[in-house]
Amino acid sequence: MNCKVAHKRQVLVEQSSSDSGNYYKYLKALYTLFLQKAKEQGRDYATDVSLKEKMSAVANCNVNAYISPTVVLQYQNELKKMKYISVRKVHNEWRIYIIDELDF
Repeated sequence: MNCKVAHKRQVLVEQSSSDSGNYYKYLKALYTLFLQKAKEQGRDYATDVSLKEKMSAVANCNVNAYISPTVVLQYQNELKKMKYISVRKVHNEWRIYIIDELDF
């Protein structure tokens, strides 16, 4: 694991243990959305997760937050970089695979 990813994980652990900061809340909300969708669909991956659903999940963490599509996709990419999820296109369908449980 590279130093940047390890540092981000440490920040997330610290934020979650003190319930401070929104970074971990946003990532956790997105991960929870993907996990819930996968369970509803009875698979180890979620499909048809709209950008609107992702934005709503993040916005529910902090009503005063500025939530844009770019920012939400950046949070999704953070989850990918930390290897909690994987996003792949299979048979013209985007799938969000749950790789690992959150440790923060």
